[in-house]
Amino acid sequence: MLPELPPGLDSRHILRVPKRHREDAIQEAWLAHVEGRDPLRAIWRYAKQEYRHERRQIDFSQTSGDDAVQVREMLGDDMTPFSDDNTGQRPPTQ
Repeated sequence: MLPELPPGLDSRHILRVPKRHREDAIQEAWLAHVEGRDPLRAIWRYAKQEYRHERRQIDFSQTSGDDAVQVREMLGDDMTPFSDDNTGQRPPTQ
């Protein structure tokens, strides 16, 4: 059972959003309704944003060691951890 939808929306709009994102999409629709924006547009904007976010994620269980090397090259050589002296600064490089 879906939560109550804002005025102007019906279940056919929200059923096109993946199940794992429906509750958040409904919250976005209510927020848009309260702010005077279009709830349907807010749902689609949220769904598109989540789709793009999931597409950018790297599933390391499906990658090889060569892929990990490519990721490290993309991130650069500056992968040193933050210092332990609670300053939040990286240690100086040699």
